[in-house]
Amino acid sequence: MTIMNEGLFTIGPTLRDYKVTNFMQYLQRMPHAVIPYFGGLIFSRIVVMLLIATIMYIIGYMFFGMTNSFIFIFRIVLFIVIGMFIFSFVGLILAFANLRHSSNRNLTNFIQVIILFISDAFYPASQINAIIGTIGDILPLNPILKFVRGGIISPLLLAWVFIPPTFFYVFFMKIKNDR
Repeated sequence: MTIMNEGLFTIGPTLRDYKVTNFMQYLQRMPHAVIPYFGGLIFSRIVVMLLIATIMYIIGYMFFGMTNSFIFIFRIVLFIVIGMFIFSFVGLILAFANLRHSSNRNLTNFIQVIILFISDAFYPASQINAIIGTIGDILPLNPILKFVRGGIISPLLLAWVFIPPTFFYVFFMKIKNDR
């Protein structure tokens, strides 16, 4: 849930605000490229999530005696990276969908709640209702959770890794050419 929040509400709205306030033009005039700056935004969020996961692991080990295999820890790290990547691009798409209005946060909240409560994050929604389970499996959180919990890499997870960046690129180029 934290990774989804960070991806949806941090990266997309920040870059949208840069675009609306013309700060993007200022960044493009800098002597370095803009892409590493934006990559740094995502990377900094990934580092914060890794730090939180490390602290949680240390607390679990110290107070509850929990130990995990290296493969599980590796899946957690991949989960953080893949989740931030996917949800950052989904957040970018939602933020740039309506540049003129700031009400897109309501749309992002609505989509976040749907993704969260249709997924198997808190309870096995897919076992309670087959239709909700199918919808949850199509949305990005269930394929990510299946990967981290059992190591299953589904085609939908791969689709979520490639489709949002491609869609955002096409969408952003359309916005850029329309202005």
